[in-house]
Amino acid sequence: ASVSLSCPAVDADGDEVSYEWFASYGEVRGEGEAVTWIAPGELGSYVVTVTARDGFGGESRRDILISVTPSLTPRLGAFVVEPVGHEMLKYELGVWDMYIGESCRIECVVVEGDGPFTYEWTVDEGILTADGAVATWQAPDVRGQATIKVDVTDALGNTNSGQLLMFAEDCTCAFN
Repeated sequence: ASVSLSCPAVDADGDEVSYEWFASYGEVRGEGEAVTWIAPGELGSYVVTVTARDGFGGESRRDILISVTPSLTPRLGAFVVEPVGHEMLKYELGVWDMYIGESCRIECVVVEGDGPFTYEWTVDEGILTADGAVATWQAPDVRGQATIKVDVTDALGNTNSGQLLMFAEDCTCAFN
């Protein structure tokens, strides 16, 4: 994890200001009034110190306290499932029913987390094509169930998973 730090100092006499950044733990990258601090691998509180100097003996020092805390996995909301070019899709008792060979659009909704996110979709039956948070599933041509799973990983490497249970139905009577 990293954080951007800045110290826009102004010298009272208008002299040019130079900056010196120091961290006992982690790593300071960059120079000047804005840098990036890369956190160490352990949780805890850390101090980054910046000293601003004017070149004529004037200086000012500030300590910046930074807490490194565990990040949460992405929190997933409800999937948005819509038929593609047909009306034979219904949701009942935790299962999506769709007519064999038809397709639906599935959107994985992330309600909380540190984006950007990456999505890895899998399915055990039928054909799945995915692009980011959206996937399209084509049901197989035979009656049966399928599980569609998505792993969502945030910018910090935390992963959460969601899944849908789908059922390919071979009788149009199921959608009346």
